[in-house]
Amino acid sequence: MNLALHHYHLYYKFMSSNIFLIILTVVAILFIWLLWLRNNLILVLRKVEENRQILQHELDRRKDMVPFLLESYRLSDSPSDLWNKVLQERQYFHKETTMEKELEFEKLLQTFINESENIKNLSFMESKKDISDSTKLIENEKTKLHAAQEAYNEKRKSFPYSWVSGIFGFPHSS
Repeated sequence: MNLALHHYHLYYKFMSSNIFLIILTVVAILFIWLLWLRNNLILVLRKVEENRQILQHELDRRKDMVPFLLESYRLSDSPSDLWNKVLQERQYFHKETTMEKELEFEKLLQTFINESENIKNLSFMESKKDISDSTKLIENEKTKLHAAQEAYNEKRKSFPYSWVSGIFGFPHSS
């Protein structure tokens, strides 16, 4: 009887240590899975930030092209009120950049370009073409940024990622 009790005690110790190892293994697997999900969200968020930086670079590049356009216009014709307004807005725009101000400046610049269609100065036409090409590139980058933000926000809301974003505090991208 004593021997049977001893075997039962050894069996109980063996099983309890195995259960502990099984629980520890499951917890480790869940932890690794949680980190993998977190890293996937970080990769998608980095893609959004990369697209945002590319867009900002293109916007800055186009802002740097505006003085050439304005100067070539000034040399070819007498400056108009619209020319003065674009010049003032550009100076203000360099101090404070928001998306609303960017859109306002973009509309004003497009109006200026459209109203100056009859200017035949070569440097003005080249500057206008460069800005037009840059504007197309910016629109393309805005589309890419919007698509990346949509993908990130959708992934962030989907089932396992919603838990991870809640645990680690991933922000909504806008």
